[in-house]
Amino acid sequence: MVEGTNERHAWDEYGPGDELGALNNLSPARVLAAAGLIRRGAVFSLDLLIDEPGSGGDLRPTPLHHVERTEYGRDDHLDRFYLGASSQWDGLRHVKYRDRGYYGGRSEEDLDGSDVLGVDRIAGRGLVTRGVLVDVPRYFSDRGEPWDPLGRVAISEALLEEVLRHQATEIGRGDVLLLRTGWLDAWYALDPNEREPGGGPQSGLASDRSMAAWLWDHGLVGVAADNKAVERRPFIDRGDGRLHARLIPLLGIYLGEQFDLRAVAADCAEDRVYEGMFVSAPLRVRGGVSAPPNAYLLK
Repeated sequence: MVEGTNERHAWDEYGPGDELGALNNLSPARVLAAAGLIRRGAVFSLDLLIDEPGSGGDLRPTPLHHVERTEYGRDDHLDRFYLGASSQWDGLRHVKYRDRGYYGGRSEEDLDGSDVLGVDRIAGRGLVTRGVLVDVPRYFSDRGEPWDPLGRVAISEALLEEVLRHQATEIGRGDVLLLRTGWLDAWYALDPNEREPGGGPQSGLASDRSMAAWLWDHGLVGVAADNKAVERRPFIDRGDGRLHARLIPLLGIYLGEQFDLRAVAADCAEDRVYEGMFVSAPLRVRGGVSAPPNAYLLK
């Protein structure tokens, strides 16, 4: 328990000095089990192009790609390359819990001048496990009911369980939950002039303590969604707090944002198989806060 609050932490769960958090739930046995989910050899990239979805505003502008001719051919580089502007994993350096610090109770001084908790820790370990798609808009469509990905609807743990039952799918320890809210589809359907910086209102996971407990109790390594923050936005429910501030610094559960789940969702709807081998090798940035995921689901 975090002293002076009702929040629980997992700082002692994996031993002193731990920098991997929920990645500790992965094991060789779970990797082998995930490999056994490949039945057809179908491969789905879950990354957007590096300059999409855009409209990150001044905080995370779209990178500029420069290509130069050389004596031997061509070379290129990126300007304004914000590691969290497109598809990304939030590493354990990204968010702290109030004045209690980052994962493990680490202070700003612990992070300054060091690479502790860097996103390169994920890359070095590798994120290879079972991935499970939870397709919320497809669930409502199958039921003939409306769903608004731009309506700032809070997805509760009860709704997640309903969708999983509808899909005849279960989640378990070591899994990555791939949450499709439909935000990406709705975003691209908007006139570019109607797109708000930061993505505007978005439906997503509820931000309350019970959602954090549900994700922890299921032993998830991470949750990756197709919206900009996994949880619903904007963050204005001060009573509920933020899911980011519970999952990342307190529980060591990783959050993936702006994952492209459109193609894999269409495939899952066709064959009614909502699981596969999830493979992610984030960009190995020393001491990085976030990184593109280089993620795939294999079925």
